[in-house]
Amino acid sequence: ETHVFDFPPHQAPLQLMRAQCALYAPAAANDQANPSRLLGHYTPHYIFHPFAPHLVAGAYPEQNIRFLVLLREPVSRCVSSYQFKVQTKREHRPFAQAMREGMQQHRDLAARICTDFGATGETACVEDTEADAEAAYLGLYFTPPTPGQPRLHEPVLFNEHVGKSVYHMQLRRWFARFPRESFYISTLEDFAKDNASHMSKMMTHLGVPPEQVEALGPQIEAVTQKRWNVTEKSNGEGEKKEQAPLDPEVLQELRVFFMEHNECLYQLLG
Repeated sequence: ETHVFDFPPHQAPLQLMRAQCALYAPAAANDQANPSRLLGHYTPHYIFHPFAPHLVAGAYPEQNIRFLVLLREPVSRCVSSYQFKVQTKREHRPFAQAMREGMQQHRDLAARICTDFGATGETACVEDTEADAEAAYLGLYFTPPTPGQPRLHEPVLFNEHVGKSVYHMQLRRWFARFPRESFYISTLEDFAKDNASHMSKMMTHLGVPPEQVEALGPQIEAVTQKRWNVTEKSNGEGEKKEQAPLDPEVLQELRVFFMEHNECLYQLLG
């Protein structure tokens, strides 16, 4: 994964971002006139980080950028995130505590958006208001809470579990910067059912000529037989890594929590 656009603006100057892109893919970065070369970034953190849309738009204002978005069922995403952080020694709380704190943090975030910017409801977004988004996100995500104020997210955004699965809020940030037709959006569950077909559609969305997509069919089929999910890799001895126990009551709380957010997502995407 390349992490170029997931920093606050003051930590990500434009020249540095462009230099990083050129470093990761010099041929594509230096040959913009050749349509056969594409420069791509992959990280699930871009969709969640509040400044990624702003920074991408600032770095490439005139480019025909295309986006591929796979959304996982939100409760499964929370569980996967938690288990991965436990395995990588970045999460030490019990599952119930981490999930309940995450849900409460997001409720407090929505309440803060309502109080500070005039939005309404538990699914409030900065984009519902007339607020300057950059200033709002600096205050919400990168300004430490004052004494007595609740924490609105994990101190390190990479360690979020619940907030990462509130997809409608994240997509609205991106839609405020880029036209919706720039996005290919599917679910991980649908992708898993027919990944080769989805891969072909993704390549078409990226501008690969249809005849090339068709010619690459066997290679696409072969590549998509593999899965790269860190939380499901074995420990090298043919056994899956031990995973933290899950509380069924907390899983149900998560399902209820995401019901309204999922409805907002359905309405957003149509």
